[in-house]
Amino acid sequence: MGTAVKMYAAGTGGTQDGIASIDVPLSGNLISVWWAVNWSGSADADVFRAQVSFGTAGNFATNDSRQVISEVRQECQLVTSGELANAINVAHPINLPVNQGERVYMHLLVTTSIASQVAAILNFDFDIDRPLARRR
Repeated sequence: MGTAVKMYAAGTGGTQDGIASIDVPLSGNLISVWWAVNWSGSADADVFRAQVSFGTAGNFATNDSRQVISEVRQECQLVTSGELANAINVAHPINLPVNQGERVYMHLLVTTSIASQVAAILNFDFDIDRPLARRR
């Protein structure tokens, strides 16, 4: 038995830790994260980064972080002035054991004043016979 749970956030640039969160509905496995992102870059080297994590704050520049589940990144390649619409649509397959009640957070790290809309669809395969054990 499985289900998909959507996380959504709208950002305006800068670092936004814990901009969205969900609780894992039942114990089992997280089998994939599907990202659907729209953002607008207005200068060369504008950057969009999003992360789904067990941690309450993003770990974008941390080595050996074991809280991170999935992360996407895109850089704007705008040579002239103006604004360039960007999109990320990617599925990230995972096979990660999760426990009922664990909290999962979404974090953004985006060039200042960049508007973005982010959806992360978390696909779960539940094991209803597995005993409850929380990670936190």
